[in-house]
Order: sequence, then C-alpha cells, then structure tokens
Amino acid sequence: MYNLFVVCILAVAIGVQVDKPVALAAVKSAFELGYRHFDTAFAYNTEDAVGEILNELINSKLISRDDVFVTTKV
Repeated sequence: MYNLFVVCILAVAIGVQVDKPVALAAVKSAFELGYRHFDTAFAYNTEDAVGEILNELINSKLISRDDVFVTTKV
C-alpha cells in the first residue's frame, strides 16, 4: 500500500536583475501574501536581498527557518 502525499508550494522567483530595494519589497510582499519558497540567483543579484529580508523575518519571530524554502543557482 502506498501513501501519496502531494505538497503544492508557491514559489517566488526574481528572474531579472533588480535593484536591492525592489528585491526587498518583492520578497516582503510575497511573504505577506503567503509565499514560502524563494528562488534566487547570484547572476541576478538577488541572493543578498532575499537573505536579508528572510533574516529580518526570522529574527522578529514572524517565521521559523523551518517554514521557508530557499533555492539558488550557481
């Protein structure tokens, strides 16, 4: 017997180069809308902004690190 457990996670991907304030606002807005998967890329210069806002949310106890998925590309 198999148990099939499917999880659907909405992801935010900033797939273009944006200024840091724009990336910060996008990630914070996405979090407020319920997004918990954040996709980053060094080439798009978004890793820093995603890390900064998630760190702020975790430190303020609004979320736990276990509640967030972060992916990146090399």
